[in-house]
Amino acid sequence: MSVAASIAVSIELLRAGPKSEEPLQLLSICAHLPAGLRTSVFDQLMPHFEDLDSGRRSLKALALISVGPEGELKMLSPIRHFVLKAHPMTDHHHAAMRQIYFDIAATAPTRLSGDFRSRSAAVAAEYENLNVFLLHLINTEEPSQSLVDAVRAVSEYTYLTTPSVTLLVALRSRLDGHAFWLANCCIDIGQISLQLGDYRSASNDLLQALEIFNRIGSKQEAAYCGLLLGDCQRQQGF
Repeated sequence: MSVAASIAVSIELLRAGPKSEEPLQLLSICAHLPAGLRTSVFDQLMPHFEDLDSGRRSLKALALISVGPEGELKMLSPIRHFVLKAHPMTDHHHAAMRQIYFDIAATAPTRLSGDFRSRSAAVAAEYENLNVFLLHLINTEEPSQSLVDAVRAVSEYTYLTTPSVTLLVALRSRLDGHAFWLANCCIDIGQISLQLGDYRSASNDLLQALEIFNRIGSKQEAAYCGLLLGDCQRQQGF
């Protein structure tokens, strides 16, 4: 029996049981979280289910999930990819997950300080899940202020820890028609590229942000772009 067929059989056995919809929804949620569904997020999901503990037991009994060393619910990669394709979250549970991860993103510290580690604990613990789930939202929903804020918050955290423009580049591709969001996204990418020493990319992104800010009359933001472009030139020895 193929792996896909074996997974399908396990899910059919799950469907055959009473109240199968909740375990299936829990399975779908776990599939969106490659680092596992941590207990802190599990607890926040409980008000959105009638009996989440029962769903967890059902999935464990069929070996669709396992429990990690810190109590997180994990699944094997083949199961994850099968579930993502075949069993989407309901709108209600998707909205709950969206709010939970937006709230986690909002806790990201934006500057280094003596208590940086403690203040960033929630984001650090959920970093992989945050990136994957936010990328899912970028690719599947229309841009919103909440999504832009969450992506920028996580990206500011990565600027201080492990600089990456992955989320911002994905978001930028969805911001046509949203000039102010697009310009802010470009300036964020430019700052991270500057930190990484990618001066050509930094200059291009900062110039794009400067052009947009000038066009829409955002003088303060345009002036800040000018300062960053000056830094870019100085770091190259010009």
